[in-house]
Amino acid sequence: MNKKGCLVWFLFVFLFLDLLAILLFLGLGVYLFLSEAPKEETTNSNTNEQIEEVTNLEYEQAEWEIDKEYYETKKYDLVETLTFANYGLNDAKNVEVWVALAPTINNYQQVLSREISPSGYELVSDENGNQFAKFTFNYMKAIDGQYVPEEIHEIKIIYQVKLASYVDYIDQCTGEKPNTFLDPEVYIESDDLEIMELARDLSEGASTDCEKAEIYYNYVADNMNYEKNITYGGALNAMYTELGDCTDYSDYYVALCRASGIPARFITGLVYTEGETDYTNMLHNWAEVYLPGTGWTQVDPTIGQPDYNRSYYFAAATGDQVIITRGRQPELLGEDYYFHYTYEDVDDGYSAVDFTEDWQFTPVLTDQ
Repeated sequence: MNKKGCLVWFLFVFLFLDLLAILLFLGLGVYLFLSEAPKEETTNSNTNEQIEEVTNLEYEQAEWEIDKEYYETKKYDLVETLTFANYGLNDAKNVEVWVALAPTINNYQQVLSREISPSGYELVSDENGNQFAKFTFNYMKAIDGQYVPEEIHEIKIIYQVKLASYVDYIDQCTGEKPNTFLDPEVYIESDDLEIMELARDLSEGASTDCEKAEIYYNYVADNMNYEKNITYGGALNAMYTELGDCTDYSDYYVALCRASGIPARFITGLVYTEGETDYTNMLHNWAEVYLPGTGWTQVDPTIGQPDYNRSYYFAAATGDQVIITRGRQPELLGEDYYFHYTYEDVDDGYSAVDFTEDWQFTPVLTDQ
């Protein structure tokens, strides 16, 4: 190759390398630019679910127009299983069972799903808005203490519920309040002179219903001594003995509030405790009180009794208590709490319809 040809070849290689360097430099610039640009956020199903929950709570909060601070929501599976059989000597007829149903409650409790079996039940409601499934068994054959599977009648209700934990701000305790849940009733003797006097003495110097309601909460929590009570003596008995369980604590608190003209109502439901498998320890009673400027809010003087719990159970909820009914004794439940049943003997014989009850209350686990 002559000298001229070498020069041309050298220039060609030089230009090629120069062009390659330029392309590499431009490529690096584009890469750096894209790496600095905001990335489109990706979400898994749990994140979408969380966003949906927050949106729902914000909607409900705006709908109520009250001052709450929400912390989180929790989902639970709740299963109630009842079985009925006639263990008597003679057949039974017209067996009717009323089972209270967990409701959706704005700003606190949402029933996401509900399955009820067997089918053919009737939905009925009472004056307090409680809802019940009514089952009718026309005939129940006597099994005389024997185990006869086809004569054992099962009722099962499966829920998934979402509960919110919140704190109500009660600084602005002004506004109207309803003229409901103010009257005395069985076990809530708010018209008793001693209860009225106690309510008046305790709240002396308090200027608002919110202050009074909190004073009564602290008084019940400070003075009651927990003792499992199967007789349910009511508010007056609680005042005299200072003994009782969650039912008596709630009766006492509601009576003091009503004696001061503050609407308050008795709550029946269940409380979730990690590791608890005995359903009888899940059954629970607490209260709701109506505070001006806030509305109905939860109060639990039983679980709130220890000092370390006290601030979490007045005008607040911890997201682990599901409400089943409101009111001390819903008419359709008689003296019972979660369900009630009646039956008739066939031909005036001896029948004995009895039941078993079980609850399962478990958190819904989600992927992290």
